[in-house]
Amino acid sequence: MSKKLSNNEILRKITIAQNLRRGDVLQIFELAGHMLSFNQVGAYLVSSDNRKFMPLSHELLSDFLDKLIIYSRGTKEQPHIPPKAIQNVIIDLAERDNLVGLENIVTCIETAKEAVEQARQEESGE
Repeated sequence: MSKKLSNNEILRKITIAQNLRRGDVLQIFELAGHMLSFNQVGAYLVSSDNRKFMPLSHELLSDFLDKLIIYSRGTKEQPHIPPKAIQNVIIDLAERDNLVGLENIVTCIETAKEAVEQARQEESGE
């Protein structure tokens, strides 16, 4: 039988999966209208046996998840701005000196650009 995850555990797993730093989590909470301190966010991310642990409410987790979508993919009004999640992955690869990973991203971007150009040509009948 599986164990039910706490709100804090869900938040931790999301931050790991999305490669979010504490500052990123803080920004997402701010997008949701919650002005937390850097230390408060840290208290939500530590394990429950840590003396600084603070339980995360359902409301805060729900608000976080709502704004994570905007943070991760950008707004409909500004689709040309790269989402923070993508920027974080690129920064993380650079900090880890992972040139292969960075080159894979460049290749992916070039392939996507070629596909867009080809679709435009097909639409215009060229």
